[in-house]
Amino acid sequence: MGEKKQRLSVGRPMKYGFLLEILEDEVIYCPASIVDHCMALNIWRYTGSDPEYIQRLRVRHSLARFSKNHGFPYEGDGLVYIENQAPVRGWFGWRWKVARTN
Repeated sequence: MGEKKQRLSVGRPMKYGFLLEILEDEVIYCPASIVDHCMALNIWRYTGSDPEYIQRLRVRHSLARFSKNHGFPYEGDGLVYIENQAPVRGWFGWRWKVARTN
């Protein structure tokens, strides 16, 4: 009776969670910069029938939902600057990793 039950994870597992494992703890990332970082390290390459930009968009949207669903601070930990784009809010790599394990 006094045994504590282990809490089961709710929902389906994150399809792109493996991308978060290679993030550096003290670097600020937005969803787009995570995809760019993983592609630069050759961690993730898309080989499906859809154009690459469509798949990149899907991953970015998934990561954006992840940040919202896990209660990341709205203002972010800082700004991420991507060439030819306005600065966007981002979060430290450690925050992405901690949220993935919870």
